[in-house]
Amino acid sequence: MLEELAARIEAIGGLGLSRAGGSLFLALLPEGPDRVVALIPSPGREPAGALDLDGVAWDQATVAVWTRDASDQVGAARLAAEQIYYDVAGISNEDLTGKRWLLARPTTAPFLLERDEHRRPVFAFNLRIQRVP
Repeated sequence: MLEELAARIEAIGGLGLSRAGGSLFLALLPEGPDRVVALIPSPGREPAGALDLDGVAWDQATVAVWTRDASDQVGAARLAAEQIYYDVAGISNEDLTGKRWLLARPTTAPFLLERDEHRRPVFAFNLRIQRVP
């Protein structure tokens, strides 16, 4: 699921983020570089079933999206979080890299989570995802 979300974020115009380029990370927020986006899985809700299906009809996951930039780039870190926030909020019943995503909805607006030990701003928001396994 994180890989599918990362592919969607890499495609957002103007951000220039990529896993290969070392600016988009899954399940960790590294020490460097300054400008990064991290997708951090967090506990979601129980999987949903369907009356005519044994097992899981769809997953209900939660992901925290964190953006960070240099200490003097508060606006850039906030803008990256907002661009991702508005883009992923539009996911509704579409295929992402071969998997059917029923929806992706932010549960919070982007907010300043912290300034790290190097005074770099970290913005965050939480995302609820429903996806067919």
